[in-house]
Amino acid sequence: CTEGSSFLSCAMGAVVVGAAASQRRPRSGGSRVLMRVAAAMETEVHKDLGGKLPDCPPTIWNVDGIDLEKLPEVSATAPYVIDAMKLSKALQGEEQTYFIAERQAILDKLRRHGAVLFKNFNSTKSAEGVRSFYEALELNPCFDPLHGTGLRVMVEKKHGIYEAVNKPSLSQHFIGLHNESTVGRTPMYSAYACFQQASEGGGEFIIADG
Repeated sequence: CTEGSSFLSCAMGAVVVGAAASQRRPRSGGSRVLMRVAAAMETEVHKDLGGKLPDCPPTIWNVDGIDLEKLPEVSATAPYVIDAMKLSKALQGEEQTYFIAERQAILDKLRRHGAVLFKNFNSTKSAEGVRSFYEALELNPCFDPLHGTGLRVMVEKKHGIYEAVNKPSLSQHFIGLHNESTVGRTPMYSAYACFQQASEGGGEFIIADG
């Protein structure tokens, strides 16, 4: 991952589109975090969440009647890139103001492309900044569906942010392509951010389009 980069991916029911399907190799020396979001919600202040979050919505299995041969052609690929370096006039140093003003447009791009990659933003380089980011988009955090497995640790309980799988015992293992659904729970959206680039190589996050 690249420090300061972040992206959103969306899941509809049990089907994850784009960025939530990933392949990565955990390595020490890097820090990637993820935040699960359940539904739109307006939040005004950064109260301490205390690690107490609601469960993600129940997984909806709705696969009946899908004919893979008749699916429409893909007209939009993932990720859609929003680069702060190209938004200097629009940002004017106020990234949160930009996120709030462009909320609906960002969510529309997310639903159309399946993933939005935010590059060169300064505000998402910290846990508090990521909290401000997802609140600006009016997204409500929920427990990681794998919360009880110990694979991911909630490293920022105040802001409801997990660290991605980063166990030394798994440093030689690849985490293959997957979605973020479980049999019982599925986050409607997932947000990922990189706070520290891996110092020993690895840590790439591959986005599977389709």
